[in-house]
Order: sequence, then structure tokens, then C-alpha cells
Amino acid sequence: MSLQFIIGGSGSGKTRRLYNDLIEQAAGNPDGRYFAIVPEQFTMQTQKDIVTLHPCHGVMNIDIVSFERLAYRIFEELAVESLAVLDDMGKSMVLRKVAELKKKELSVLGGNLNKMGYIGEIKSLISEMAQYNITPEDLGAFLGAQDVGDTLRCKMQAILTMYEGFREYIDGKYITAEEILTLLCEVAEESELIRDSVIVFDEFTGFTPIQNRLLRVMLPLADRVIVSLSMDIREDFYHSRGVHELFSMSKETVQTLLKIAADAGCEALSPGIREPGEHRRYENAPELFFMEQNLFRPMYRKWPKPVNDISITSLKDPRQELSFVAREIVRLVRTKGYRYRDFAVVTGDVPQYANYVPETFAQYGIPFFIDQTRNILFHPFIEFIRAALEVVEFDFSYQSVFRFLRSGLAGRLLTENKTEQTADEDGAKAKAGAGVNDEDGAGAGAGADAEDVIDRLENYVLAKGIRGRKRWSEKWTSVTKRDACHPEAAQEEMALLNRARERIVLAFEPLCELFSGKKYTVAEQTYGLYEFITALDIEAQFREKQFLLEQAEETEYNGVRRNQTRAQEYGQIYKIVMDLFDKVTSLLGEEQMSIREYTDILDAGFSAAKVGMIPPGNDRVTVGDIERTRLNHIRILFFVGVNDGIVPKAGSTGSIISQFEREKMAEHHLMLAPGAREKVFIQKFY
Repeated sequence: MSLQFIIGGSGSGKTRRLYNDLIEQAAGNPDGRYFAIVPEQFTMQTQKDIVTLHPCHGVMNIDIVSFERLAYRIFEELAVESLAVLDDMGKSMVLRKVAELKKKELSVLGGNLNKMGYIGEIKSLISEMAQYNITPEDLGAFLGAQDVGDTLRCKMQAILTMYEGFREYIDGKYITAEEILTLLCEVAEESELIRDSVIVFDEFTGFTPIQNRLLRVMLPLADRVIVSLSMDIREDFYHSRGVHELFSMSKETVQTLLKIAADAGCEALSPGIREPGEHRRYENAPELFFMEQNLFRPMYRKWPKPVNDISITSLKDPRQELSFVAREIVRLVRTKGYRYRDFAVVTGDVPQYANYVPETFAQYGIPFFIDQTRNILFHPFIEFIRAALEVVEFDFSYQSVFRFLRSGLAGRLLTENKTEQTADEDGAKAKAGAGVNDEDGAGAGAGADAEDVIDRLENYVLAKGIRGRKRWSEKWTSVTKRDACHPEAAQEEMALLNRARERIVLAFEPLCELFSGKKYTVAEQTYGLYEFITALDIEAQFREKQFLLEQAEETEYNGVRRNQTRAQEYGQIYKIVMDLFDKVTSLLGEEQMSIREYTDILDAGFSAAKVGMIPPGNDRVTVGDIERTRLNHIRILFFVGVNDGIVPKAGSTGSIISQFEREKMAEHHLMLAPGAREKVFIQKFY
């Protein structure tokens, strides 16, 4: 029952010492249990590092887990029957439903609920409260305080209404990801896995209140707990003057864990101090070591020699920045023997720079990986589903019908049935229409004939002013003035248009029936939408698209393959949408709702869904964020977009709770995630 810190600056070898000590102890005590707990996104890299360092090249009796994976290990050990976990998609859909049920009580927030992303903001705030151990009861007590301003009171009353409604809706059926650790706290004392084990925490900058609560349970059970923290060893580890200090997060973590250890009666060992990394990470980079020792320090020195390892380049815009980066990477690879994996590009605004990276790096034949999750809201498949529901909702309006037809996935509705084609013809059409160079996926599996039919349909509908399901259901006989001069051609044209019209109307008949009034349940409506999707063989279209993207070459240079990220996206998107349908059915299956309510709930789920990518190869340039991306093995770093408002990031103005309101809640011991002011200081640390 002891607690120890490993403290040192960046590059001082904290992780290496931690893992070497862990491996040595584990090898000397094969029957002991050892845990390395790291952030979720770093588990695989940690496994690789420990396997590399281990003399037997295995993890043996060392478990590398995140907090969540540790929870599931203990649940499995204790045979704890945990409820299904509600992810962000499920939360958004439930909150959309709660908002509909309680809209009369949401006078303050009600006008914003239909704005794009607003349900996501509420979801994030409620998740934040759960993560920071704030219950609806705590929020209710806060609202009863005398010094809470009217604006904040009204706002938090609405949030409390949503929070309570959300909890009531999922009670006994689901738990959120934030509640997994709460459940673990309740059962951890029964676990033999943790008892008398050695637990090390690495790569954390601090812990949330619920994680601290778990540590309060684990410290008395474990034989030893070791925590590594980044901090200049010249600092006073045990006292912080405020959030403005560069290492205030590390100091707060030390103070919090020491208090937890004292309360639990655990011994606090002397910290392991790691000398600066002059002879480790920065052995061949004295200028970087000097900067690591002096950057943002209150007392700093100036570098006395010419600077070679650090350069600052001013360029016009992100495109020019990335072109400069690409030229430098190519030059160094060709002349200095570097590998692509030796480089990384980081920025404070990944979404903006990610728009330019594929095109720019492709010109230079540079393989890359962008470390970000992508929103699926504007994927062709999502556009296809939303447009199909819009056709039903707006009764075959011109805009909705052609939004659907031009989504890129409806082409097979207008061509001959697959059963009437030979396998060779089918494959040829799929390849012709896959459009591997078409970024938005239009034409996937449709073939050129389908696009031609859509153009003719659109011209005719505009010319004749056709609107409404009734007009689409009637046979079209009136020809246009242009076709009237050519009777035979007009007859052939009308036959073509009527075949297309019939197929469209026939395909939509089941959906129109399911969404007419409120006589069908959400489960029945969702199954009908699923059948509509399968009738057009969307999954097969995606397989074809993925195959072609994987095979296509981006450039002749060095045999670089292209579009691997987009291929992964097409490989995941169908399953993500099917999972979303399953969640809609399980969460809301017995409900009855209008098509507008149903569409809003689906949109909430689509907005929260993300596509995660893994690097398609090892020898690639990593493009990532200064906070999220872990870069431990690179040799050359390009830091792009170091502009005011990006580094550090400007404070967010779109949050439901302002910085002042967060401070007011903190006065009442309701601690939330760092606000805009604290984030500026945290970014300096990163």
C-alpha cells in the first residue's frame, strides 16, 4: 500500500524507466500481477513498447489496459452483469426524444433545440457532468442556492430537466460510458486482480474526479501504485500558485493523490526524479533541449550560438505551408536517408489542415495518416437516407426527389434489375460507375446510364411542373415541345421516363405507408427503411467502392497507394448505420412518432457518429493534433498553423455554459472540465 511518483521533464526517460522497472519486477515475480494503465488511444503503442523492451518479447504477466478495459476485466472476474453501454449516438437520440417529451419545460433552451449540433452540446455537457461526478441531485442543490444568478438558474434548470429525463429514460436498461467507472468503484474491493498488484499510470496529465474516486478505492488494495508526471524537476512539486503555472496540472495531480493516499493510510514514497533529457531524447539536439528547459519559464536564458535545429517560416496560407512541408520531407528523404515515419506534422486546427493534406501530399507522392475521427453526417450514404425520408415527408417535392436521386447511391433504382444482367455486365457497370476519383462518391455502382436518366427526368419534371406523389403515380403522357416534332423519339423518351417513374414510386410505396400518420412503431419504420436500403443493394455498392479505392494508385511515384482512408470509411459506414438502426429500435422501438420526429432522432444519431481510422501502413507521415496525437518516435516535427487564435486556441463561444458560469459552479464545489481560460494555459503545457 504505497504511492510513488516518477517526475521529470519531457524526454527525460520517465516512460522507459517505468516500463523497465515493471518488466524487471514482473520477470522476478511470475506469480504477481502487474498493470500498466494508459489512455485509451495509447494502449496499442504501450503494448508494442513493452513487448520490444521485454527480454522474452511478450507482455507475460503485465496487463496493458485503459480505465475502461480494466473495468471490463474486473467485471468479467466478478461475473458482474453490466448493462449495455450507451454510446454518443444513443445518447443523442435519447436526448432528442427527451427534448420532444419535455419541450414545454425547456423555455430557455427550446428555441435552440432544432439548431444543428445543439443536441450534441447538451449531450457533451451532461456527459461532462457524469464524468465529473455531478448528479442531478447535486445540480438541484446548486439551484437552491441564493447567489445563483437568474440567467444561470434558468439555464441550469433546463439542463436539469434534460438530465433527469435522460436518466429516467435509460434507467434499468442502459448505462453511459461515464458510469462504467462508477460501477467499478462499487465492486473493485471484491477483485482479486487488483489486490496486492503493482499498478503504474503513464501518459496521463491528470485525472477526473471519477477517476480519483476509483484511485481512492484502488490505493489500499494494491501493493504499489506508481504515477509518471511531466514536470520540470526545478519546480516545487507540492505547491501550485494557480492555473497560470506551466506545470499546474501536474502539481494539482500530486496534491490530490497525496491527499487520497493520506486518507487511505497509504505510504507516500519519495518521488523518482528523472534528470533532464540532455543525454537521452535530446542527445543529438542540444537546441531542442535548451528550448525544453527555457520555454515559458519565468526565468529563462538565451541560446548563445547560431540556431540550426529550429526554424521559423512564414507563409501565406495553409496550402502553401503544407507545400513547403512536403518539399522538405521529399528533400530529406532523398538526400538524408530519412523514412516517412520519422516525420510528423502537428497543428492546433486539424480539421482545416486535413482538407489540404491529401491533395498536397499526393502531388509529392508522400504516404500519410491523418489522426482524427471523421464525422459521417455528409457521407453519401447519410445523404441517401436523409433524402429518402425527405421525399416521403415533403410528398415527392422536386428538391427532395432529385436530392435523393443525385445522392450517388440511387442509380440502380433506374437501371435494369441485377438479375437480368450477366455477372460480367454487372461488374463492368459497377466499375464504370464507381467513380474512384469522385470525392463525394456520386455514381457508385450507378453506371453512366443512370445519370443520363436522372438528367432526363429532371428536365421533364421542371418543364411540366410535376409535384407531389399523386402526379408521380400517374402515367406521364404529355411530351415537351422539343420532343413533339419527333413522334417516334418522343414515344421512346416517354417510355423511358415512365419506367423510371414507376420504379421510383414502387420503391417508395412501403415507406410512404409506414410514415403516414402514427399507426406504426419506430421498430416497424426502421425495419422498412432497412428493407428500402437492402433493395438497392447498398452494401454491395460499398464493397465495390472499397475494393476499387484500395486498388487505385494515387501516383506513379514510389508505388504509393491512394485513398486508403476513404476505403476504410466505406468499409465501416454501412455497419455504423446498421448499428444506429439497432439502437433506434432497442431504445425507441415501441414508440410511435411522426416522420419529422423520426428524422430528427436519426439526425441526432448521425451527428454523433464518427469513423475512426487506423494507419494503413507503418512508413507514413503522421498528421495530428498537438493535444491528442502521441508522437514518441519521430525525428523531425513540422508545427503548422502557429497563428493567433489557433495556438493557443481562441476560447469557444458556442458552449451552453460560459466561463463565468463555470466559475460560479466551482464556488459551489461543482467542478467541470477546464473552461476557456484554463485551456489556454493547458495548451501551453502541451
